[in-house]
Amino acid sequence: MDAKRLGLIVGTSLSLLVAYAGANVAMDRLARWVEVEHQGYLWSNEEWMQLFGASNFVDRGRGRILLTGSSEAREGFLFDEFEAEIPGFNVYNNAFANHTLETLLIVLQYIESAYGPAAMPQKLILGVTLPFLLDQPSLDRSYLPRVIDRYSPFVSVDVMSPRPRLIRKAWREALLARYRYLTHQSRRYQEAARGLMRSIVRSIAPRLENRRWMRGAVPSRYHGRPQIDQREQLQTMRRVLPPPPAPVALAATVRMRWAMLRDFVAERRIDLYVVNMPESTFMLDDYYVDMYSEYEQLLRSLSGGLPYLDLSRSLRDEEFYDVTHLNQQAARLTSNRVAQFVRETSVIAQ
Repeated sequence: MDAKRLGLIVGTSLSLLVAYAGANVAMDRLARWVEVEHQGYLWSNEEWMQLFGASNFVDRGRGRILLTGSSEAREGFLFDEFEAEIPGFNVYNNAFANHTLETLLIVLQYIESAYGPAAMPQKLILGVTLPFLLDQPSLDRSYLPRVIDRYSPFVSVDVMSPRPRLIRKAWREALLARYRYLTHQSRRYQEAARGLMRSIVRSIAPRLENRRWMRGAVPSRYHGRPQIDQREQLQTMRRVLPPPPAPVALAATVRMRWAMLRDFVAERRIDLYVVNMPESTFMLDDYYVDMYSEYEQLLRSLSGGLPYLDLSRSLRDEEFYDVTHLNQQAARLTSNRVAQFVRETSVIAQ
């Protein structure tokens, strides 16, 4: 190969590399704009990836309410309904599927470690279910440590120690994680482009603001879908899932982790609100029938001294999308009720 042809190949490769890098920088800036200015949730079906977006957390703790819990809180808490009921606060939904008490402790440590104390929220609203409190799935079956190990440029998770802890990554591991994160952006960029188009349409035709298709990317997956066959889903759960553990058997471990959570929020002056999430009769009277009262007693004892709201029996089965997740209308009602509770509790505390 002659020098001229080699130079052409090298030049073309460099040009493509520069173009690729430039396109990524531009799309990342657009995505950050949608996330910050329009509260866009751009990780469709990968809500755990929100954790690695600095624009979601850096210097955004003051005046923030963080909604968290497992997928029941993701579907049941609507951030915009909270903001309408609690003026002056920015609300962010960081709930995701299979979240547990143990992974919540990891997430809170991660936010502070990666983005600093200024990323810590003023208020934390925790939606609790039986699997969340009892750490189901267990950490060895959770995807969160693997996701952090793969995509975080800052730390990995040591799951072998008695209490999982974050370990600072060496520079090679950090560079590799940044590369993986950079090359895993396609869904986020697609949602960002849609967010830009919505913004343009909104500026041209404000009357379209309240149209359903104009609503930006939101955390919920199931809202707007028809209800599935709940009885059939319950039968499937019994067939494929292991039976839930007895709350009494895990009470000591749960108390230890809950004490860690309370110490964490107390040291950072974060107001913690505990919500026992709505349950369908399929769960209360069938799947959890032998253990739900034990779970309730345990949760109430743990929540002593904290603002606590029990919504477990607040809804009818037809207000659920499936046996555990709320439909959109029920989520709106639940969000309003929880937001009012937080507002009234905050006034009393003052």
